[in-house]
Amino acid sequence: MEIKSDFRFLKNLLVNIWRQLINPKALMNTKSILKLPLQREILGPCHSFQGYITGNETVWLFDNTAYQSAEGDWMAEFVMVVLSQDIPLGMARIFLDIAQKIGLADTSESIATIQDRLSYWLKDVLPGRVVKINFGHQNHLSTSPGGASGISCDLYNLPDFGNGTIISSKANVPSGTDGLLEMKTLYAGPEGWGLVSDIDDTIKVTQTDHSLGFMIETFIATATPIEGMPKLYADIAKLITPFSPFFYISSSPYNLYPFLSKFCQEYYPQGTIILSDLSWKNMKGLFPYHIFGPQVFKIDRIKKINSWFPRRKMICIGDSTQSDPEIYGELYRMFPGWIKLIMIRKATSFLGRKPRNTPERFNEAFEGVEKDHWFVFETPDECDMIIKKAIMVSRN
Repeated sequence: MEIKSDFRFLKNLLVNIWRQLINPKALMNTKSILKLPLQREILGPCHSFQGYITGNETVWLFDNTAYQSAEGDWMAEFVMVVLSQDIPLGMARIFLDIAQKIGLADTSESIATIQDRLSYWLKDVLPGRVVKINFGHQNHLSTSPGGASGISCDLYNLPDFGNGTIISSKANVPSGTDGLLEMKTLYAGPEGWGLVSDIDDTIKVTQTDHSLGFMIETFIATATPIEGMPKLYADIAKLITPFSPFFYISSSPYNLYPFLSKFCQEYYPQGTIILSDLSWKNMKGLFPYHIFGPQVFKIDRIKKINSWFPRRKMICIGDSTQSDPEIYGELYRMFPGWIKLIMIRKATSFLGRKPRNTPERFNEAFEGVEKDHWFVFETPDECDMIIKKAIMVSRN
């Protein structure tokens, strides 16, 4: 496979493609319920189309984690996305053209894989849709109307099923609706341990340091775990109990949720996946935030996790390709005593921008962090004793 790696070439190509994307003649979806060009979605929400699911939509329910409020009530944030089942005319052709021009689609197999994964990205978002959820097969929830991105995010009081319980729920939708129509909710009490993990190049090969590498891993390659990380996370889950909450965070767009959810279910402990609310319709959403600006997203989301579990003891795991050391260091100083261990995977192979693996970088990122509370590793088998020691020290 010959891949063109000139960034200027890729940038110019994406600009030209974006001009096509905002052309209403290219984007009009004659089968769509909305029958609107993309510009209207870019300009703002179309709440005049508010209504329930009719059976012609794709619905994604995100797995979540329930927590106890200060008053002892069980609560959880429910995230849902509604998309059209149809892809606007011409859009798949445009993106396949990108792949062919940069050398990604050169076989019938790679073309089929790209077309399948593009289906997560190219469907029209449907703002204003309301979804009914049968929570635990006995309680009925109704989401708020989705926003301009098709996402709704609601906080609900839940019945008390007890710490460590996993409750399955299902979208109450008409026949014909497809997508991720079932979800799981883990009940996690206020005490104990928890884990916050980056996804890209921490637990999954993503090549975030290289835009073309990112496209290959996202649209063509089989999702591959970082060697040794599935065993490490399974061992951590045993040490801190299987009922401890795991959070997997990436600043990649929410369009990747089905792809990443399947990956995490196959290789890692049950957990909540947190993605940004950007989509491909914002060109910055095609690649991780680090290419275009600072990653305040992760800090904001981890602060929310702290508001849910301020008394839990957290393990934070990331890598050196992006800003994980700086993010975790800032959060450690922001919430004294909350983060008990930070582990950073030192990325030693790369295609593009070289990771900053210098002692100066790590010392600056972890200024004010106790020496035995942060650790940089190259292989996961280095982490076993570090984790056991951190847990033992915390118990004393």
